[in-house]
Amino acid sequence: CLAGQPAGRGSSSPESNNRHLRRRALIRTGSSWPCLYLPRQREKLPIATPSPYFCYTYLSLICPQASLLCGMTGSQAWWLGCTVMYEVFMASGKIKAFRERELRDGEKVKFKWFYFLVFVALHVLAIFAFLPIFLHLSSVVVFFIIAWITGGLGVTLGYHRLLTHRSFATYKPVEYLLTIFACLSWQGGPIQWVGTHRQHHTESDEPGDPHSPRDGFSWSHLLWIVHSARTDCDPYKLTKDIQRDPVLCFIDRYWWAPQFLLAAGLFAAGWAFLGSPLGGISWVLWGVCLRVVLLYHATWFVNSAAHTWGYRNFNTTDDSRNNWWVALMSFGEGWHNNHHAQQRSAAHGMRWYEFDITYITIRIMRLLGLAWKVVEPRRPT
Repeated sequence: CLAGQPAGRGSSSPESNNRHLRRRALIRTGSSWPCLYLPRQREKLPIATPSPYFCYTYLSLICPQASLLCGMTGSQAWWLGCTVMYEVFMASGKIKAFRERELRDGEKVKFKWFYFLVFVALHVLAIFAFLPIFLHLSSVVVFFIIAWITGGLGVTLGYHRLLTHRSFATYKPVEYLLTIFACLSWQGGPIQWVGTHRQHHTESDEPGDPHSPRDGFSWSHLLWIVHSARTDCDPYKLTKDIQRDPVLCFIDRYWWAPQFLLAAGLFAAGWAFLGSPLGGISWVLWGVCLRVVLLYHATWFVNSAAHTWGYRNFNTTDDSRNNWWVALMSFGEGWHNNHHAQQRSAAHGMRWYEFDITYITIRIMRLLGLAWKVVEPRRPT
Protein backbone atom coordinates (compact mmCIF):
# COMPACT_ATOMS: atom_id res chain seq x y z
CA CYS A 1 0.00 0.00 0.00
CA LEU A 2 3.08 2.29 0.28
CA ALA A 3 4.48 1.40 -3.13
CA GLY A 4 3.04 4.55 -4.73
CA GLN A 5 4.85 6.95 -2.39
CA PRO A 6 7.58 9.10 -4.01
CA ALA A 7 11.19 8.49 -3.09
CA GLY A 8 13.35 10.99 -1.25
CA ARG A 9 12.22 12.88 1.80
CA GLY A 10 8.77 11.34 1.74
CA SER A 11 10.09 7.80 1.72
CA SER A 12 10.56 5.89 4.90
CA SER A 13 12.33 2.85 6.24
CA PRO A 14 10.48 -0.41 6.96
CA GLU A 15 10.47 0.49 10.67
CA SER A 16 8.82 3.83 10.02
CA ASN A 17 6.39 2.17 7.62
CA ASN A 18 5.38 -0.19 10.41
CA ARG A 19 4.91 2.76 12.73
CA HIS A 20 2.79 4.42 10.05
CA LEU A 21 0.61 1.33 9.70
CA ARG A 22 0.23 1.02 13.46
CA ARG A 23 -0.77 4.69 13.63
CA ARG A 24 -3.39 4.19 10.94
CA ALA A 25 -4.73 1.10 12.74
CA LEU A 26 -4.83 3.12 15.94
CA ILE A 27 -6.83 5.87 14.26
CA ARG A 28 -9.29 3.32 12.89
CA THR A 29 -9.91 1.90 16.36
CA GLY A 30 -10.64 5.37 17.71
CA SER A 31 -8.46 4.75 20.75
CA SER A 32 -5.74 6.85 22.27
CA TRP A 33 -4.00 3.76 23.61
CA PRO A 34 -2.48 1.04 21.42
CA CYS A 35 -4.19 -2.33 21.30
CA LEU A 36 -2.37 -5.63 21.63
CA TYR A 37 -3.31 -8.07 18.91
CA LEU A 38 -3.08 -11.75 19.68
CA PRO A 39 -3.65 -14.47 17.07
CA ARG A 40 -6.67 -16.64 17.66
CA GLN A 41 -7.98 -18.91 14.93
CA ARG A 42 -6.87 -16.68 12.04
CA GLU A 43 -8.37 -13.53 13.53
CA LYS A 44 -6.95 -10.70 15.59
CA LEU A 45 -8.28 -10.23 19.07
CA PRO A 46 -7.70 -6.72 20.45
CA ILE A 47 -7.17 -6.46 24.18
CA ALA A 48 -7.98 -3.03 25.57
CA THR A 49 -5.30 -1.35 27.67
CA PRO A 50 -6.50 0.18 30.97
CA SER A 51 -6.67 3.94 31.20
CA PRO A 52 -4.23 5.85 33.47
CA TYR A 53 -7.00 6.72 35.95
CA PHE A 54 -7.97 3.09 36.26
CA CYS A 55 -4.33 2.13 36.97
CA TYR A 56 -4.08 4.86 39.60
CA THR A 57 -7.28 3.92 41.42
CA TYR A 58 -6.66 0.19 41.27
CA LEU A 59 -3.08 0.53 42.53
CA SER A 60 -4.19 2.86 45.31
CA LEU A 61 -6.87 0.39 46.32
CA ILE A 62 -4.91 -2.86 46.47
CA CYS A 63 -1.81 -1.32 48.01
CA PRO A 64 -2.34 0.68 51.23
CA GLN A 65 1.12 2.23 50.91
CA ALA A 66 0.32 3.45 47.41
CA SER A 67 -2.99 4.75 48.71
CA LEU A 68 -1.18 6.91 51.26
CA LEU A 69 1.34 8.14 48.69
CA CYS A 70 -1.39 9.01 46.19
CA GLY A 71 -3.48 10.72 48.87
CA MET A 72 -6.54 8.67 47.95
CA THR A 73 -9.58 9.39 50.11
CA GLY A 74 -12.47 7.06 50.79
CA SER A 75 -14.78 8.95 48.44
CA GLN A 76 -12.21 8.72 45.65
CA ALA A 77 -11.84 5.01 46.24
CA TRP A 78 -15.50 4.43 45.48
CA TRP A 79 -14.87 5.77 42.00
CA LEU A 80 -13.03 2.54 41.33
CA GLY A 81 -16.30 0.70 40.87
CA CYS A 82 -17.49 3.12 38.19
CA THR A 83 -14.06 3.08 36.54
CA VAL A 84 -13.90 -0.70 36.36
CA MET A 85 -17.42 -0.91 34.95
CA TYR A 86 -16.51 1.68 32.30
CA GLU A 87 -13.25 -0.03 31.37
CA VAL A 88 -14.88 -3.44 31.09
CA PHE A 89 -17.75 -2.01 29.04
CA MET A 90 -15.33 -0.33 26.64
CA ALA A 91 -13.24 -3.48 26.34
CA SER A 92 -16.21 -5.79 25.90
CA GLY A 93 -16.95 -4.56 22.41
CA LYS A 94 -13.51 -5.70 21.30
CA ILE A 95 -13.38 -9.09 23.02
CA LYS A 96 -15.18 -11.92 21.30
CA ALA A 97 -16.15 -13.58 24.60
CA PHE A 98 -18.56 -10.70 25.23
CA ARG A 99 -20.55 -11.34 22.09
CA GLU A 100 -22.53 -14.22 20.70
CA ARG A 101 -20.61 -17.47 21.14
CA GLU A 102 -20.69 -20.61 19.04
CA LEU A 103 -20.22 -23.87 20.89
CA ARG A 104 -18.47 -26.95 19.51
CA ASP A 105 -21.71 -28.48 18.20
CA GLY A 106 -22.57 -25.29 16.30
CA GLU A 107 -25.18 -23.94 18.72
CA LYS A 108 -25.00 -20.19 19.30
CA VAL A 109 -25.65 -18.66 22.72
CA LYS A 110 -26.12 -14.98 23.41
CA PHE A 111 -24.30 -12.85 25.96
CA LYS A 112 -26.32 -11.75 29.03
CA TRP A 113 -25.25 -8.25 29.97
CA PHE A 114 -27.24 -8.04 33.21
CA TYR A 115 -25.61 -11.13 34.71
CA PHE A 116 -22.21 -9.94 33.59
CA LEU A 117 -22.56 -6.49 35.16
CA VAL A 118 -23.82 -8.03 38.42
CA PHE A 119 -20.74 -10.29 38.56
CA VAL A 120 -18.41 -7.38 37.82
CA ALA A 121 -20.04 -5.26 40.54
CA LEU A 122 -19.71 -8.07 43.09
CA HIS A 123 -16.04 -8.57 42.24
CA VAL A 124 -15.36 -4.84 42.59
CA LEU A 125 -17.10 -4.71 45.97
CA ALA A 126 -15.15 -7.78 47.06
CA ILE A 127 -11.91 -5.89 46.37
CA PHE A 128 -13.10 -3.07 48.63
CA ALA A 129 -13.18 -5.50 51.55
CA PHE A 130 -9.37 -5.29 51.66
CA LEU A 131 -9.26 -1.54 52.18
CA PRO A 132 -7.62 -0.78 55.54
CA ILE A 133 -10.77 0.93 56.86
CA PHE A 134 -12.73 -2.30 56.33
CA LEU A 135 -10.16 -4.76 57.69
CA HIS A 136 -11.37 -6.09 61.04
CA LEU A 137 -10.84 -9.45 62.70
CA SER A 138 -14.57 -9.74 63.39
CA SER A 139 -15.29 -9.29 59.66
CA VAL A 140 -12.96 -12.17 58.79
CA VAL A 141 -14.67 -14.39 61.38
CA VAL A 142 -18.06 -13.47 59.94
CA PHE A 143 -16.76 -14.36 56.48
CA PHE A 144 -15.66 -17.88 57.45
CA ILE A 145 -18.81 -18.65 59.44
CA ILE A 146 -21.23 -17.56 56.71
CA ALA A 147 -19.08 -19.14 53.98
CA TRP A 148 -19.41 -22.52 55.70
CA ILE A 149 -23.14 -22.08 56.29
CA THR A 150 -23.93 -21.03 52.71
CA GLY A 151 -21.29 -23.04 50.83
CA GLY A 152 -20.78 -26.11 53.00
CA LEU A 153 -24.28 -26.58 54.40
CA GLY A 154 -26.19 -24.78 51.66
CA VAL A 155 -24.73 -25.54 48.23
CA THR A 156 -22.69 -28.69 48.88
CA LEU A 157 -24.91 -30.44 51.42
CA GLY A 158 -28.30 -28.99 50.47
CA TYR A 159 -28.36 -28.29 46.74
CA HIS A 160 -25.96 -31.01 45.65
CA ARG A 161 -26.02 -34.09 47.84
CA LEU A 162 -29.57 -33.74 49.15
CA LEU A 163 -31.73 -32.16 46.44
CA THR A 164 -29.79 -33.18 43.32
CA HIS A 165 -28.70 -36.74 44.14
CA ARG A 166 -30.75 -37.65 47.22
CA SER A 167 -27.66 -39.09 48.88
CA PHE A 168 -29.51 -39.07 52.20
CA ALA A 169 -32.92 -38.21 53.62
CA THR A 170 -33.82 -35.71 56.31
CA TYR A 171 -36.78 -33.88 57.79
CA LYS A 172 -38.56 -31.38 55.55
CA PRO A 173 -37.82 -28.36 57.81
CA VAL A 174 -34.11 -29.25 57.66
CA GLU A 175 -34.33 -29.57 53.87
CA TYR A 176 -35.99 -26.16 53.57
CA LEU A 177 -33.43 -24.56 55.87
CA LEU A 178 -30.53 -25.98 53.86
CA THR A 179 -32.16 -24.71 50.68
CA ILE A 180 -32.43 -21.18 52.10
CA PHE A 181 -28.77 -21.37 53.13
CA ALA A 182 -27.92 -22.32 49.53
CA CYS A 183 -29.92 -19.38 48.17
CA LEU A 184 -27.59 -17.09 50.12
CA SER A 185 -24.80 -18.21 47.77
CA TRP A 186 -26.61 -16.43 44.93
CA GLN A 187 -26.08 -19.31 42.53
CA GLY A 188 -29.74 -19.49 41.57
CA GLY A 189 -32.83 -21.15 42.96
CA PRO A 190 -33.09 -24.88 43.69
CA ILE A 191 -34.89 -25.73 40.42
CA GLN A 192 -32.33 -23.93 38.26
CA TRP A 193 -29.30 -25.24 40.17
CA VAL A 194 -30.46 -28.83 40.49
CA GLY A 195 -31.76 -29.01 36.91
CA THR A 196 -28.54 -27.64 35.45
CA HIS A 197 -26.42 -30.06 37.48
CA ARG A 198 -28.53 -33.05 36.49
CA GLN A 199 -28.15 -32.00 32.87
CA HIS A 200 -24.39 -31.93 33.45
CA HIS A 201 -24.45 -35.54 34.63
CA THR A 202 -26.74 -36.63 31.81
CA GLU A 203 -24.46 -35.20 29.10
CA SER A 204 -21.16 -34.98 30.97
CA ASP A 205 -18.51 -33.49 28.65
CA GLU A 206 -20.74 -34.21 25.66
CA PRO A 207 -22.17 -31.41 23.47
CA GLY A 208 -25.23 -31.13 25.72
CA ASP A 209 -23.16 -30.42 28.85
CA PRO A 210 -23.92 -26.86 30.05
CA HIS A 211 -20.34 -26.26 31.26
CA SER A 212 -17.76 -28.63 29.81
CA PRO A 213 -14.09 -27.63 29.46
CA ARG A 214 -14.25 -29.15 25.99
CA ASP A 215 -15.97 -25.89 25.02
CA GLY A 216 -13.06 -24.01 26.62
CA PHE A 217 -11.72 -23.72 30.15
CA SER A 218 -13.02 -20.15 30.48
CA TRP A 219 -16.42 -21.32 29.28
CA SER A 220 -16.68 -24.04 31.92
CA HIS A 221 -15.48 -21.72 34.67
CA LEU A 222 -17.38 -18.49 34.05
CA LEU A 223 -18.62 -17.71 30.55
CA TRP A 224 -21.43 -20.28 30.60
CA ILE A 225 -23.03 -18.26 33.42
CA VAL A 226 -23.13 -15.01 31.43
CA HIS A 227 -24.51 -16.60 28.24
CA SER A 228 -27.98 -17.87 27.51
CA ALA A 229 -28.68 -21.52 28.22
CA ARG A 230 -28.51 -24.16 25.53
CA THR A 231 -31.80 -24.92 23.80
CA ASP A 232 -31.58 -28.55 24.90
CA CYS A 233 -30.98 -27.64 28.55
CA ASP A 234 -34.28 -27.13 30.38
CA PRO A 235 -33.89 -27.43 34.17
CA TYR A 236 -37.64 -27.79 34.65
CA LYS A 237 -37.72 -31.08 32.72
CA LEU A 238 -35.23 -32.64 35.13
CA THR A 239 -36.69 -31.39 38.42
CA LYS A 240 -40.24 -32.75 38.52
CA ASP A 241 -39.64 -34.08 42.04
CA ILE A 242 -38.71 -30.63 43.35
CA GLN A 243 -41.61 -28.93 41.58
CA ARG A 244 -44.04 -31.16 43.45
CA ASP A 245 -43.01 -29.46 46.71
CA PRO A 246 -44.82 -26.10 47.05
CA VAL A 247 -42.37 -24.80 49.66
CA LEU A 248 -39.36 -25.44 47.43
CA CYS A 249 -41.21 -23.76 44.54
CA PHE A 250 -41.83 -20.71 46.72
CA ILE A 251 -38.16 -20.59 47.73
CA ASP A 252 -37.17 -20.94 44.08
CA ARG A 253 -39.35 -17.98 43.11
CA TYR A 254 -37.74 -15.66 45.66
CA TRP A 255 -34.28 -17.19 45.92
CA TRP A 256 -32.58 -13.77 45.61
CA ALA A 257 -34.42 -12.14 48.54
CA PRO A 258 -32.66 -13.73 51.60
CA GLN A 259 -29.37 -12.12 50.57
CA PHE A 260 -30.75 -8.62 51.11
CA LEU A 261 -32.13 -9.59 54.50
CA LEU A 262 -28.73 -11.00 55.45
CA ALA A 263 -26.98 -7.83 54.26
CA ALA A 264 -29.29 -5.64 56.32
CA GLY A 265 -28.75 -7.81 59.39
CA LEU A 266 -24.97 -7.80 58.97
CA PHE A 267 -24.91 -4.03 58.57
CA ALA A 268 -26.88 -3.52 61.78
CA ALA A 269 -24.85 -6.11 63.70
CA GLY A 270 -21.53 -4.76 62.45
CA TRP A 271 -22.49 -1.20 63.35
CA ALA A 272 -23.49 -2.31 66.85
CA PHE A 273 -20.41 -4.50 67.38
CA LEU A 274 -17.77 -2.12 66.00
CA GLY A 275 -19.55 1.09 66.99
CA SER A 276 -19.52 2.77 63.58
CA PRO A 277 -21.34 2.59 60.21
CA LEU A 278 -18.02 1.63 58.62
CA GLY A 279 -18.09 -1.46 60.80
CA GLY A 280 -21.47 -2.36 59.32
CA ILE A 281 -20.16 -1.85 55.80
CA SER A 282 -17.14 -3.99 56.63
CA TRP A 283 -19.34 -6.89 57.74
CA VAL A 284 -21.42 -6.58 54.55
CA LEU A 285 -18.36 -6.50 52.28
CA TRP A 286 -16.82 -9.55 53.96
CA GLY A 287 -19.99 -11.47 54.80
CA VAL A 288 -21.78 -10.90 51.49
CA CYS A 289 -19.66 -9.55 48.61
CA LEU A 290 -16.31 -11.28 49.19
CA ARG A 291 -17.95 -14.45 50.44
CA VAL A 292 -20.27 -14.71 47.40
CA VAL A 293 -17.42 -14.10 44.95
CA LEU A 294 -15.07 -16.69 46.48
CA LEU A 295 -17.86 -19.27 46.67
CA TYR A 296 -18.63 -18.58 43.02
CA HIS A 297 -15.10 -19.49 42.02
CA ALA A 298 -14.97 -22.47 44.38
CA THR A 299 -18.08 -23.88 42.69
CA TRP A 300 -16.90 -22.99 39.19
CA PHE A 301 -13.53 -24.68 39.75
CA VAL A 302 -15.44 -27.94 40.18
CA ASN A 303 -16.76 -27.45 36.64
CA SER A 304 -13.45 -26.35 35.14
CA ALA A 305 -10.39 -27.50 37.12
CA ALA A 306 -11.94 -30.77 38.33
CA HIS A 307 -12.54 -31.72 34.68
CA THR A 308 -9.01 -30.74 33.64
CA TRP A 309 -6.38 -31.52 36.30
CA GLY A 310 -6.05 -34.36 38.78
CA TYR A 311 -6.08 -38.13 39.02
CA ARG A 312 -8.77 -40.75 38.49
CA ASN A 313 -9.87 -43.63 40.70
CA PHE A 314 -12.52 -44.80 38.22
CA ASN A 315 -12.66 -45.12 34.44
CA THR A 316 -15.63 -42.91 33.61
CA THR A 317 -16.72 -41.80 30.14
CA ASP A 318 -16.10 -38.12 30.93
CA ASP A 319 -13.05 -36.04 31.87
CA SER A 320 -13.76 -35.83 35.61
CA ARG A 321 -10.74 -35.69 37.90
CA ASN A 322 -9.98 -35.79 41.63
CA ASN A 323 -8.36 -32.49 42.58
CA TRP A 324 -7.23 -31.91 46.16
CA TRP A 325 -7.13 -28.11 46.17
CA VAL A 326 -10.58 -27.87 44.59
CA ALA A 327 -11.82 -30.25 47.30
CA LEU A 328 -10.46 -27.93 50.00
CA MET A 329 -12.12 -24.90 48.43
CA SER A 330 -15.49 -26.58 47.82
CA PHE A 331 -16.03 -28.57 51.03
CA GLY A 332 -15.19 -31.93 49.44
CA GLU A 333 -16.63 -31.48 45.95
CA GLY A 334 -13.22 -31.65 44.29
CA TRP A 335 -13.13 -35.46 44.43
CA HIS A 336 -15.08 -35.24 41.21
CA ASN A 337 -14.08 -38.43 39.48
CA ASN A 338 -15.33 -40.39 42.50
CA HIS A 339 -18.59 -38.46 42.33
CA HIS A 340 -19.13 -39.09 38.62
CA ALA A 341 -18.47 -42.78 39.11
CA GLN A 342 -20.97 -43.02 42.01
CA GLN A 343 -23.29 -40.06 41.71
CA ARG A 344 -25.62 -40.93 44.59
CA SER A 345 -22.86 -41.64 47.07
CA ALA A 346 -22.98 -39.41 50.14
CA ALA A 347 -19.18 -39.56 50.30
CA HIS A 348 -17.07 -38.02 47.54
CA GLY A 349 -13.76 -38.72 49.24
CA MET A 350 -13.32 -42.49 49.00
CA ARG A 351 -9.70 -43.01 50.03
CA TRP A 352 -8.28 -42.33 53.48
CA TYR A 353 -6.47 -39.20 52.31
CA GLU A 354 -9.46 -37.74 50.38
CA PHE A 355 -10.82 -35.42 53.06
CA ASP A 356 -14.54 -34.74 52.66
CA ILE A 357 -15.95 -32.45 55.34
CA THR A 358 -19.46 -32.64 53.90
CA TYR A 359 -19.57 -36.42 54.35
CA ILE A 360 -18.41 -35.93 57.92
CA THR A 361 -21.32 -33.50 58.37
CA ILE A 362 -23.75 -36.13 57.04
CA ARG A 363 -22.39 -38.71 59.47
CA ILE A 364 -22.80 -36.28 62.38
CA MET A 365 -26.38 -35.60 61.24
CA ARG A 366 -27.02 -39.35 61.19
CA LEU A 367 -25.70 -39.69 64.75
CA LEU A 368 -28.06 -36.88 65.81
CA GLY A 369 -31.02 -38.50 64.07
CA LEU A 370 -31.22 -35.77 61.41
CA ALA A 371 -30.19 -37.97 58.45
CA TRP A 372 -31.06 -41.48 57.34
CA LYS A 373 -30.97 -43.60 54.18
CA VAL A 374 -27.39 -42.47 53.68
CA VAL A 375 -25.98 -43.91 50.43
CA GLU A 376 -22.55 -45.34 51.24
CA PRO A 377 -19.84 -45.56 48.55
CA ARG A 378 -18.17 -48.57 47.02
CA ARG A 379 -14.53 -47.96 47.81
CA PRO A 380 -12.07 -48.10 44.88
CA THR A 381 -9.72 -51.06 44.84
